[in-house]
Amino acid sequence: MWILISGSPFLFFLLVALAALIGLQEFFSFRDEPISADMKVFACIWAVFILFFAHLGAPNGVLSVLSAGLVTAFLLRLRKADDLRHVSEEIGFLSLAMFYVVLLLSYLLFLRNLEQGSLWLLLLFLIVWSNDTAAYFTGMSIGKRKLYPKISPKKSVEGFVGGLAGSIAAVLLAKIFFLHQLSLMDSFIIAISIGILGPLGDLVESMLKRSSSVKDSGSLIPGHGGILDRVDSILFTAPFLYYFVAARYGG
Repeated sequence: MWILISGSPFLFFLLVALAALIGLQEFFSFRDEPISADMKVFACIWAVFILFFAHLGAPNGVLSVLSAGLVTAFLLRLRKADDLRHVSEEIGFLSLAMFYVVLLLSYLLFLRNLEQGSLWLLLLFLIVWSNDTAAYFTGMSIGKRKLYPKISPKKSVEGFVGGLAGSIAAVLLAKIFFLHQLSLMDSFIIAISIGILGPLGDLVESMLKRSSSVKDSGSLIPGHGGILDRVDSILFTAPFLYYFVAARYGG
């Protein structure tokens, strides 16, 4: 929060890059067959270039790096032609990691580049955190009906509704205190959309972990798991908020 409010855009880029690199390593742990060391190093370099062009506010640069990186990944794999059993799976998994972890996180940098970008990012974090908190306490208090037991047995319908209420409250507070230009209609659209997309992002990460028989993405944050466990909702909500704000308030 200090970096977001008081730090430079480049310092925020470094923070997002650090989170992305840690998130990549966590994502790689989901795979039964380990990713080779050279491909991990390449993935980290690939990720930093994607995020750097996002920091510059250059979507064409991001697209170019994504394309060039995919071609390079195939060429690197071509060097190890003695083992062809898992080529498609390895390249596919690597590409999924770049899109799911790095590309979606890059929207934090695109958001930061908008006019009043720090405030829009602050809004995003407040909504997601308020949604999580309200959903947790509502679910613990009155949660009875399971939301999606096959993927996340602890989540309840009541908790989901409570999370939506928390999202709405967060947006209205933001409108009062630091984003006065938000209309009431836009406030509700943002709150409801993020209030739905955030839990879906959480469920998707839970699905990925369950497919690999993993409980937490990592152990970086005691009691919370890894980076991906903390940003799973952000991954799905940051792109939406960026495009909404750019369309409605200029980008």
